[in-house]
Amino acid sequence: EGKESEDNKPGSIKVVWNRAQDELTGKIYKASKMYRVYNDGRGNLTVGHGVLVTDEVKALDKNWTPGEPWNWKEALIAAEDIDAIQAKRTNDAKDDVKALFPYASFLGKGRQTGLVDLAFNMGRGNLAGFKEFRKYLGEGDFWSAGLEVIRSERSETTGARNLFTALIILTDGHPSLFEKNKLNNLK
Repeated sequence: EGKESEDNKPGSIKVVWNRAQDELTGKIYKASKMYRVYNDGRGNLTVGHGVLVTDEVKALDKNWTPGEPWNWKEALIAAEDIDAIQAKRTNDAKDDVKALFPYASFLGKGRQTGLVDLAFNMGRGNLAGFKEFRKYLGEGDFWSAGLEVIRSERSETTGARNLFTALIILTDGHPSLFEKNKLNNLK
């Protein structure tokens, strides 16, 4: 997510303290957080907490007039609109996990959360194509499933986040394995 700031730099968060009304929907915004668009680590136009900019997102831009060229550097999008999109995409990711991993409810809460994260970020099609991972997970071979997450192309772009997801798949997010003292004992 961008940093909170009163400047107009892409990726910043701007807090709008006055009332504003959307001319198309009549929706009133007051004292709301507005996001600016930024380029993510892969160069994709992104807003908020990693929401890729689509035509749906562009339509939410308070500084854009439909029919005019869209200028992402001037885009200003209400956080509540982005939150609604993220909530829908999270629900879609949960549905994708249920469809692709019918045994997911037996995996534990941590692994289920890891799967939803993968589905949210990779999309259903890419997760469906993650064949070795799906095979290992179905067999209960969490070590190999975690290694598949680390070996994936996704690791090149998401780095530490992907490693964290792999650890969750491996351990079911068991906190005792993340405690400082436990990690020191592994040395």
